[in-house]
Amino acid sequence: MKKIGQSLTYRHPKGVVRVGRTYTFNYPKGFSSVIRGVNYKQHDGERVIVIRKMRKEEADGPGEGEEQMYKVLTLAGTVLDVFESELEDD
Repeated sequence: MKKIGQSLTYRHPKGVVRVGRTYTFNYPKGFSSVIRGVNYKQHDGERVIVIRKMRKEEADGPGEGEEQMYKVLTLAGTVLDVFESELEDD
């Protein structure tokens, strides 16, 4: 997981995260649960569909050497910004 002031490269264990595929969202423990009005902990363990990759100008990345982020859609219709490491391929 990326920490403040630290950059790292993350490689998804099953390879590339694909737009349109469904993954399980695993929200890390110890992080703020409400981000931009959305309670992320509430969606922990839910299935999500990857909408698209995020650009480095959006939210947290990706910058050079940083983990890729994605826009995902929960089955209930909530859009989340998530890191690649938070997506589990079943």
